[in-house]
Amino acid sequence: MFELASRGMPSTSDAWAGAVSSGISTLSDAIVFAGGLYLVWLLRPIVGGSIALPYLLMAFGGAAFLVVDVWLVATHKTAQTDLTDTTAKLIGALAYSCFAAAALIQATLLAPKAPRVSGPAAAARAARRG
Repeated sequence: MFELASRGMPSTSDAWAGAVSSGISTLSDAIVFAGGLYLVWLLRPIVGGSIALPYLLMAFGGAAFLVVDVWLVATHKTAQTDLTDTTAKLIGALAYSCFAAAALIQATLLAPKAPRVSGPAAAARAARRG
């Protein structure tokens, strides 16, 4: 039984390093995907769901990287730069774009805004200025 299982096991230290790094990358991408979806589920009722948008993009990026990780394992490669297929590179670019868009949207949502004042006090201030 062990002989059957050991056929696909790495035999050199370089192969073990590649297998461990692929496993960690795949696990990390799965955590980013699942964590992003969980945050979207938690934050969707707040402010009409606009706060959840960066986390939705983060989940999409994690899912795209998860697809690339599976692709790497299926083609026996260790790094995304080893892939020569255009489709895999486009999926990786989509993932990076999702993370960049999530960061931009998050920065926009967290940017300080001028306070909005309404009512008689705001009318009185406007009258004094004008």
